[in-house]
Amino acid sequence: MLLVATVILASCFLTAKLWKRLAKYVMDLFTMRNIIGPAQLPLVGNAHQFEYGGAAFYRQIMELGRQYQDHPMFRIWVGIYPIVVLQKAKSVESILSSSKHITKAFQYDFLHTWLGTGLLTSAGEKWHSRRKMLTPAFHFSILQDFCPVFSEQSRVLLQVLDDQLDADGQAELDIFPYMGRCALDIICETAMGCQVHAQTEQNSEYVTSVANMSEIVMRRLKNPLYYSESLFARSRLSAEQNACLGVMHAFTTGVIAERRADFAAMSEEERRDQMAT
Repeated sequence: MLLVATVILASCFLTAKLWKRLAKYVMDLFTMRNIIGPAQLPLVGNAHQFEYGGAAFYRQIMELGRQYQDHPMFRIWVGIYPIVVLQKAKSVESILSSSKHITKAFQYDFLHTWLGTGLLTSAGEKWHSRRKMLTPAFHFSILQDFCPVFSEQSRVLLQVLDDQLDADGQAELDIFPYMGRCALDIICETAMGCQVHAQTEQNSEYVTSVANMSEIVMRRLKNPLYYSESLFARSRLSAEQNACLGVMHAFTTGVIAERRADFAAMSEEERRDQMAT
């Protein structure tokens, strides 16, 4: 009897959740009716039309932007979930300048295992406290001290581009991955005080894991089946994600341990000077 009652209760719970989600889907359809976008299939949305690779998907979104360039925004559907793409400065400004509407879409939860709940992924009081904590780090005087890093990594970027163009014998190339690796070199050196040589050592385990993790998050975003944590946990992508997380977390944990050891070895005067800067 207990087993039967448990099954009945579980069925009722799942049915209630299903009807709630379907009701939300109908409401979203009504809300999105006046926002232009590509034709979608019921329940599937536009998921069947999405390109597989990240670069191809990016070009696809850019093409939609050109198609709807006379509109401030357009929408796409990932299964039963709508996504609104803002493409006019006025529309973007109203969102980015708001300190009230900061609750992130649930898709940001896909980043929690990687980035935790920091400034990018948090909301409410936690977001405000993290924002207040990080604001001094972006003071002009501090950013000015990073200029030598910006300059050096920019020189590395130019050399890499020159070498690539000479090797290919072409007059043009896709600059996006090169800029991404340059940005990774800059952020690691300025924020963590370590060099990962992402531009010159692309096969390093950490650099590869960052690139693979970004691709995994993008693939999950495009596939509504992976929105379910239980389904995703049983997929091959989940195993790949865990492998990437192991490498990245080991790297950052090592950097933190090294910085703590350096700080502990400082004299009291050196610590005061370090805290002052």
